[in-house]
Amino acid sequence: MAIEALPGTGGAALLSPAWPKSSRNMARTLISAHEWILAVPPPGTGSANPEITRGLAGILAGEARFRFAPTQATAIVRVRSSQGTPDIGAVLHYRHGTAVLYCPAAQLEALGAAALSTVANEAEIFSRPRAGDAARTITVEQVSHDSPVHPVAVAVSPRSCVFLICERLIDAGLADMIGHVWTAHAQLVAVRG
Repeated sequence: MAIEALPGTGGAALLSPAWPKSSRNMARTLISAHEWILAVPPPGTGSANPEITRGLAGILAGEARFRFAPTQATAIVRVRSSQGTPDIGAVLHYRHGTAVLYCPAAQLEALGAAALSTVANEAEIFSRPRAGDAARTITVEQVSHDSPVHPVAVAVSPRSCVFLICERLIDAGLADMIGHVWTAHAQLVAVRG
């Protein structure tokens, strides 16, 4: 277990799972035992400034509380860049059983966002593993538009989930980021519930 001190908590620290090596550029903020923010910077930005990434995640999550109420446990919201705001990669805000993933609209079509959300909910990818089981590793892979998989399919096992999505609906870099952030989220859910 790793310990992370959170700004604004009076120096209190919360236990959090050890971070996977593949998530070296991910910023995370544990707000409480049942609320957190995970953020992956856009490709090509190298190591993100955690404070900027956390600040952006906080703004997105704060706005979403007032204008967006997901009807499912897992939802994807496409975000359009506006002048003066940094580009986002993938930002996940989890709060009391609901995970909202914010992604750049330019890298994910509306059909892809809706289909990924629906399939993730039907597959219950973030359900708590049984005692002793590891959290699932989640990957998102592009498939050819000519493949029988359209728009999205998922293969689920006790240890992994592989989403297959039409290459015309998602950017390859974003697909990779979603896999990383969903895997990190599954690990936190497994530890914290």
